[in-house]
Amino acid sequence: MKPRFPLYVKITAASFFVVLVVLAFVSVILYRQERQALEDKFGLTLQHVAQTTGLFVDGAAHSRVHTNADAANDDFKKVREVLERVRRENALKEDAIYTLRPSQNGKLEFVVMLQEKTFVGDTFTPAPEAAQVSAWVLADGQARYTHIYTDQYGSYVSAFAPVRDGGKIVGLLEVDYGVDRFLAELNAQRQKRVWIWPASLLLALALSLGVAFSITGAVKRLVDGTAAVQSGHYDRPVEVATRDELHTLAESFNAMLGGLRERFAMLKFVPRHTRAVIADSIKGSLTGSGALGAVAQTRDVAILFSDIRGFTAISDKLGPARVIEMLNIYLRAEAEIIERNAGSIDKFIGDAVMAVFEGPERFVNAARAAIEIQEAMHRLNVSRAFEQPVEVGVGIAGGEVVMGSVGYEDRLEFAVIGRLVNLASRLTAVAGRGEIVVSEIAREALGETYNVERLDGLKLKGFADAITCYKIRPVVAKAS
Repeated sequence: MKPRFPLYVKITAASFFVVLVVLAFVSVILYRQERQALEDKFGLTLQHVAQTTGLFVDGAAHSRVHTNADAANDDFKKVREVLERVRRENALKEDAIYTLRPSQNGKLEFVVMLQEKTFVGDTFTPAPEAAQVSAWVLADGQARYTHIYTDQYGSYVSAFAPVRDGGKIVGLLEVDYGVDRFLAELNAQRQKRVWIWPASLLLALALSLGVAFSITGAVKRLVDGTAAVQSGHYDRPVEVATRDELHTLAESFNAMLGGLRERFAMLKFVPRHTRAVIADSIKGSLTGSGALGAVAQTRDVAILFSDIRGFTAISDKLGPARVIEMLNIYLRAEAEIIERNAGSIDKFIGDAVMAVFEGPERFVNAARAAIEIQEAMHRLNVSRAFEQPVEVGVGIAGGEVVMGSVGYEDRLEFAVIGRLVNLASRLTAVAGRGEIVVSEIAREALGETYNVERLDGLKLKGFADAITCYKIRPVVAKAS
């Protein structure tokens, strides 16, 4: 049987380990940031020097220098004068600026240098970091600088720029800067920080022990209470006997449980798109508008309305209890279809349903849901699920709407507002029994998936201009 350690021991050990990891992590991050800052500081400066100097190097003259014998020619001297002027202006060492050209097998060949004893034509294999950057510059003509790299002579940052003869790259200009002294300073600073570790760890150990003993029992009960909430149990209050901040925390936790019970029970009444907008507002992605606590957002959606044709006549024939039973069957069927097709019920309005569809396939999903609703009503009627046949009309419109809360700070209600909501409702009134009517924008989004019947010149309540809409039904493949 494995030994069981008291919780305070685990808390102390965990705290000690966390402090150790944090100290190590911070040390590594600081060193990398300082090293990166060092690279950028020298690299960007060298890149600017190389890029500017490369513009003044005569590429044609550079191309005519091949051996040490050419070092006495005007072409060599012309390029060398440019390098010397740049060296003086930037306080560079004599061996820190020179020109190169690519040689065979990934090597580079010296062309022009500032040393008294020249070595034109000598080849060398650059360090991997320098080789990679120089290859990129030769390939695309963009000046670049290296990370800090080390070779047999020390640690450097180098920058490369193209030497051009007209539009052709005929060589490279390299500028180097030794950073050994700066790296030594970075390492010394890192070593100093390491000495802080023992004191920090001892202090963390002492504090962890003291805190762990005082909070172990209360924390365990709070953790158990949190686990219960995560499991969906909101009826398990936490009891803490101490009279301190932990007791206050336990009381707040218990008060939170009561609020969670209420909110969890209310979630079924909140549409999915409403929860999404509220979640966005909590993240700070929305701006407040209207009353205190209100949120608003414009979104491109598809709106689906459906209602029962002749509902008044049906309800007159049935008693209230049977009307409610019929509506529950009807609304449950529609809600399941809408949810299955990525829609969200916005509200039930008596026998009518309003749903919202979002995303790039919003019109396709809305139309598919409408078709499935009509098919479901047909099946329910055939199976005599209702005492009276139920037939519905469906309207679909879409575009930009405003989703937001309306009311005042003590009573807010979420609403989807816009001309297109009214249009979807009016199209539902146009739709006959078992029919689906969609707006012109919805028709365009659906493509050739459905057979359509154009309805021109409709005068709809609340719309000054005549409206064009379409009845849709699925395309049925013909038997071959």
